[in-house]
Amino acid sequence: MRLVPPPAHITLYSTDPDQGIGIVNDRELLERAPPLRPDDLQSLRKAIQFKEVFVA
Repeated sequence: MRLVPPPAHITLYSTDPDQGIGIVNDRELLERAPPLRPDDLQSLRKAIQFKEVFVA
């Protein structure tokens, strides 16, 4: 029997008190959570041990 972990859950928070925490479309997502630069992405993947966890 092989147990598969549940999918990761990511909560996105907004600093806009009038809008709450919801992001309702792709434009808002891009504005509030822009993609990481390649060097920042590499640092994040190293910090969370991406290869050990997500790459078989």
